[in-house]
Amino acid sequence: MTLAHGEINQIRDENLQALISQKKLQLILDLDHTLIHTIKTEKLTIEEKEIIKTVNDVYSIFGGRKMVKLRPGIREFLKEVSSMFDISVYTMGNRMYASEVSSLLESKAGFPKGAWVISKEDCLRPKRKRLDVVLSHERVILIVDDLVEVWGGVGKNNLVKIDRYEFRVSRKEVEDVDNELERVLGVLRKVHNVFFEGSNNNDNNGDNYLTKDVRRVLRLMTDNDKDHNVDKWGYDRKRCKYDIENMSNISIKRCSSPAAEQCMKLVNSMQNHLLLFLFMQYYLLEVLVLWIVLMKKQ
Repeated sequence: MTLAHGEINQIRDENLQALISQKKLQLILDLDHTLIHTIKTEKLTIEEKEIIKTVNDVYSIFGGRKMVKLRPGIREFLKEVSSMFDISVYTMGNRMYASEVSSLLESKAGFPKGAWVISKEDCLRPKRKRLDVVLSHERVILIVDDLVEVWGGVGKNNLVKIDRYEFRVSRKEVEDVDNELERVLGVLRKVHNVFFEGSNNNDNNGDNYLTKDVRRVLRLMTDNDKDHNVDKWGYDRKRCKYDIENMSNISIKRCSSPAAEQCMKLVNSMQNHLLLFLFMQYYLLEVLVLWIVLMKKQ
């Protein structure tokens, strides 16, 4: 079905009225590496297949051809955001996969039934996500995704980035510690509270929110947090810097940031330069000793 531009705007206006009357915003959630991690069963070794049977929140789909691991904290996250947002799914997976995973999340994680699911077939450009296909006004849309690059220039302003979630079955004692959904929930809650700040139960007319924009709220949060060494998505840059400076007792795991990989690269670079410096000092010392020996022989 094709809608005219005027019809799309009318639907968005009606959705805005419905959202405001419930004191809600629109939330777009990615699936893979945001809420879940899907593993192809054929890629697991016999040992890994046995290990995964003992892990909580792992479910099979497509007749066992794929295994889906739920991200830690997903139930609490969905329960909380459902009270503040109208939730939709936007995935680069195909429609069949999106439907299967959404049904799984409904039954196992409390995902709202009947949520709007946008899949690869709905995308206007290959490997790109755009807000054109979302029937809500951009100023009330928040996005949670582990990938920034899949969103166009407009969508990035609505994005709350989450660290990529990967579940690895590589040893008998499987550690699955992840607090990202809890952190992101804090950001979403803050944006929601600021957006509806000063409203009352009688403010159910969308016209009262013409000047409200979640993108502006995110920018304000960014500006305010700069003084506290917190980046756009709520990561503690100061702590990350502290971990780098204290190389004698460094732990990159303590640096809970999307820049953790950059932190590691910086540390490795510093260590490599230090090793190179020490090697050059040793080499020069060897040359000096050799020169002294030769001089004495003369």
